[in-house]
Amino acid sequence: MHSLAITTTAILGTVLLAFASGAADLKDVNVKYMLRGYCYAASPTNTAAPRARPPDSNVPKPLGQNSYGAAGELSLVVLPREEVPFNKEYRGFRLLLVNRTGSETNLVSCDGRLSIIQEALRGEGLWTPVEYMPASWCGNSYCGVTLPAGHYWEFAAPRYTGTIKVPLRFVLETGEGPRITSQEFYGSVNPEQFTVKQGHNANNLMDPYDE
Repeated sequence: MHSLAITTTAILGTVLLAFASGAADLKDVNVKYMLRGYCYAASPTNTAAPRARPPDSNVPKPLGQNSYGAAGELSLVVLPREEVPFNKEYRGFRLLLVNRTGSETNLVSCDGRLSIIQEALRGEGLWTPVEYMPASWCGNSYCGVTLPAGHYWEFAAPRYTGTIKVPLRFVLETGEGPRITSQEFYGSVNPEQFTVKQGHNANNLMDPYDE
């Protein structure tokens, strides 16, 4: 198991999104492995979840006058110029999942984690994951979350620092429908991020993850 003091299983909701006054003190995310997924979300009322919702859950926000996303679509919107802390102490930027379809969208989560990862472009048109979604062996981990029309979820994504400059994008696996992809943006990663997983050691018998 690799560690950057990024405890992704403990990250929930808006704890990731607080702006830091000392942004210059944030650390670079220079890792040599694929990070586990970190985009946690909750329904407005969380009625479909088997467990009680923590008080800091990442519930949808109303769009209001914001023009994020494409009209009539469910969109992943990357805002790489808008820096926020990732896991409180690392450099990150804003990532939004925006519902402008006119009706609510239901997605499957794994212990609140949506299937959103970063991919990097390698070779001629070969998009390759640099993050991964850990699988749970417990059926109770999987539950639906709802994003109402005219709302969005906001996440903090890591701003990687590596030796390879590449186009990057985010991908959401919706389960039944087509994948949702964000716009492309440039960043840098390390070659190990294409092959080596962060890993995870189960803390107790109730921990359903082994990667």
